[in-house]
Amino acid sequence: MTTSRRFRVAATLLLLGATSAAYSQSDDTAKTLRDSVSLQESTNRASNASQTVVDQYSEKTRTLLDEYRLALREIENLEIYNAQMQKVVDSQQEEMDSLTVQLDHLEDTKRGIVPLMQKMIAKLDAFVKADAPFLPEERAARIANLASMMDSSQFTDSEKYRRILEAYQIEMDYGRNIEVYQGELALNGTSRTVDFLRFGRIGLYYQTLDKAETGLWNPATRQWEILDNGYNSSIDKAMAIARKQAAPALTRLPISAAEEL
Repeated sequence: MTTSRRFRVAATLLLLGATSAAYSQSDDTAKTLRDSVSLQESTNRASNASQTVVDQYSEKTRTLLDEYRLALREIENLEIYNAQMQKVVDSQQEEMDSLTVQLDHLEDTKRGIVPLMQKMIAKLDAFVKADAPFLPEERAARIANLASMMDSSQFTDSEKYRRILEAYQIEMDYGRNIEVYQGELALNGTSRTVDFLRFGRIGLYYQTLDKAETGLWNPATRQWEILDNGYNSSIDKAMAIARKQAAPALTRLPISAAEEL
């Protein structure tokens, strides 16, 4: 082989070696680039995953913060509500204490009201017996009913007291009105049905049904007295006015057989 050929072969071998080395270096570079790209992608994926986790925790944190703030508001509202309810409870307790005191006093009053009512009935009975003898059966029956009522458990103390006051009111009203009614009159050993005229508590009169006899009750002597026949017409006229059978008019009436009205 000639020297020049050997140079060409050597050059060719050198060129092939350089080329091979170049190719080898290029592959290493490419691999390095691929590794870099892969690493970057892995880094990006890891970063994205980390960001996702961070976002999730951030969302949970906001949710917990909102719940915490809501809980604080609820606690504040409960404190206000409890404070108000405490005021109501305190007020109710004061009312209960007041009612307890009132009930204690009521028991004392109740123990005192029964003797008082009995005294009122006794005084009313004495008053009726001392009064002019008009409507004797009706008034006596009313007082007897009151006395019987006091021994009955059917009525409350308030109802008993109301009925006693009602009886007193009826007796008071007798002094403010006039009335005519029929009844039995026992006089001089005989009993007759007559018309009675009650002129308030000023005068109490009777007249026989034939209008032939007229008399009046004398509170001083507590007896019936027969009047002069001259009063028959006046008493008859007054009875007609009381029955609303005649218009009101001035009428001459005797009082206690000594004074005239």
